Amino acid sequence: PMKVGNEWIFNQSSGNTTAMKIIATEIINGATYFKYDQFIGQSVVQGMDFEGTVYTRKSESNYYLRQEVVIPSMPGMPEVTVSPTEFTILKDNLGVNETWQETLNQTTNYGGMEIVTIVNVVGKIIEKDATITVGTQTFTNVIKIHIKQTADDTIINNYFWFAKDIGLIKFENDMMDQIETYNITSYQIL
Repeated sequence: PMKVGNEWIFNQSSGNTTAMKIIATEIINGATYFKYDQFIGQSVVQGMDFEGTVYTRKSESNYYLRQEVVIPSMPGMPEVTVSPTEFTILKDNLGVNETWQETLNQTTNYGGMEIVTIVNVVGKIIEKDATITVGTQTFTNVIKIHIKQTADDTIINNYFWFAKDIGLIKFENDMMDQIETYNITSYQIL
């Protein structure tokens, strides 16, 4: 469910608690996007803080995730910006084991130098209409998705669990064998 004011609270495997809230809508290239204050608490990549803007949108049975990133300058290191990238995070009309593929051109500006990286994204439906327990809560009608992103020698495996009419209830990020899990503890759907 995408609506301004909806909020999800997660416990991270690192011990932190983080909130994810839809704070606004924006029109980008003629489509309505929902803007988040943060998306599943991610504000550090490989030890570096970053500022990111994350949006989602839905079109028919496709759900999209759009990200923009800025890593502020630090002593001896210039500001790093990453051009907006968008990919399909879910195709709810597909069956178990069905996949989709996309290729993105991601432009990173590092101190005035632009680096274009080709990112390959493969999505797969792992489970559908599942019942899972997260913490003390049991959710029905759950879709589990695997998103694999490959760029140069870096592979990121993300697993998303979405419950019908609730949204994201669990997330697992595996980046270079560093695994972080986010489990929902509470939510407010308006």
